Amino acid sequence: MRAQYPYENLDWQEFERLVIELCHDLLGIAAKTFSDGKDGGRDSRFEGTAEKFPSTSNPWSGVFIIQAKHTTKPIASCSDKDFTKEIDSEIETLAQLQPDAPFENYIIFTNRKLTTPQRDILVNKLKKELSISNVDIIGIEQLNGYLDKLPDLVRRFRLDQRTPALRFFPDDIKEVITTFHEYRKTLGKEVQHILPSLTNIDKERKNALNSLGKEYFDYIQSTSLAYFKQIEEFLGDPKNEPLRGFYEDSTADLRAAITLGRSDFGPFEEVIEHVVEAVFSSVKSDLTNQRGLSGVKRTIRTLLHFMYYHCDIGVKDNVTTP
Repeated sequence: MRAQYPYENLDWQEFERLVIELCHDLLGIAAKTFSDGKDGGRDSRFEGTAEKFPSTSNPWSGVFIIQAKHTTKPIASCSDKDFTKEIDSEIETLAQLQPDAPFENYIIFTNRKLTTPQRDILVNKLKKELSISNVDIIGIEQLNGYLDKLPDLVRRFRLDQRTPALRFFPDDIKEVITTFHEYRKTLGKEVQHILPSLTNIDKERKNALNSLGKEYFDYIQSTSLAYFKQIEEFLGDPKNEPLRGFYEDSTADLRAAITLGRSDFGPFEEVIEHVVEAVFSSVKSDLTNQRGLSGVKRTIRTLLHFMYYHCDIGVKDNVTTP
């Protein structure tokens, strides 16, 4: 069974470095580091004959333009409007550059899901608009396949740590709860009353009330659910009572902020991922330890999932399951 790697826990610079290392294997060591191009975008280039791409028996050759399109959304797809708009923008800028800086090959690497029909649509569009015959989009499925054969690369980028590094779990939770408590000061509204959690609420009903998609809820269950008991035990330990207070302050202010800003988002997973990025961005320079930044983001996301699952954030009603 092919592995699923948590690319969403990387930042865009880490994803670019991962793509370059992969291109060194697929194309050759001459694949250049990503840099700002004349069009304002960030491209990598390679010139020569590829060692393995698309195959060793029929490699592409000439000038390659390589682009990395990273997303922090864990269930993003190449059919999403933001990605198709980005493709249209790339076509416009690259078509203008082509006369002065011609290239024969164009490859996009992305950690988005890519179905065969969607790939065919996008690839054919790029070929036509750029007037080249060698175009490919490497989605998350093919990216996983490449990395399955490169375990050293997987370890180097900590992609083998598909869930929070729980051997440090108490310290992680302490650190992140403290971080949430500090971050809540920027949310702009104080809430004094802490509503009780309805932990037995029917989850399908809660998801419907909050417009949280089934695919994202499945993602919560597959990546975070196994660690909720440890969070509960940590918060319930009498010696952690001050941190329990921090947690309750944080969830109260998050509820208030979400209520005020809910209309700016679509499905509730957009709210969760927005908070993940906001908290991570505000503290990442202070939270670098042996786990690395990706470990910090995993722990932040796991804690947000716990807050949602236990009804500390998100709309709820008084209907509970037996």
